[in-house]
Amino acid sequence: MPGVARLPLLLGLLLLPRPGRPLDLADYTYDLAEEDDSEPLNYKDPCKAAAFLGDIALDEEDLRAFQVQQAVDLRRHTARKSSIKAAVPGNTSTPSCQSTNGQPQRGACGRWRGRSRSRRAATSRPERVWPDGVIPFVIGGNFTGSQRAVFRQAMRHWEKHTCVTFLERTDEDSYIVFTYRPCGSGPPP
Repeated sequence: MPGVARLPLLLGLLLLPRPGRPLDLADYTYDLAEEDDSEPLNYKDPCKAAAFLGDIALDEEDLRAFQVQQAVDLRRHTARKSSIKAAVPGNTSTPSCQSTNGQPQRGACGRWRGRSRSRRAATSRPERVWPDGVIPFVIGGNFTGSQRAVFRQAMRHWEKHTCVTFLERTDEDSYIVFTYRPCGSGPPP
């Protein structure tokens, strides 16, 4: 195999310093202080959410940002539809959902045509994403065995249908606690 004999030569050439630029150890070191500059995570209480988008709790800032983005998307979608209508040759003023005799056509409009909304991520903020999709959890001690089994069954269901994995908490700083207190009743005992 002639290619295998050349491998040490290739590796030797890669390790040689390039002409015009001396080797600098700083090029090969990693500054651990860079990661410490990030601001601390601000965890929100879902009981105090301004609104919910599916199962995602939104605070006031997120809600305003979502409403602005929704308005921008609607304008963009409307502009795209009107430009497509104008570009189609022989376009008439008859809506595509009606036939020429004025009767509605089944399957030609509405939700049968396909998905009008684009798929999106559950959150756009990277600080709200669990690392590697692994979510540590703790089930409070005041649940019965059957209630704990229901929690575990629900978590297995989410693992099957999403890309997240639930794992009992060991030493993680951030984790989900399943408690038996109603929303807004204060800190856990």
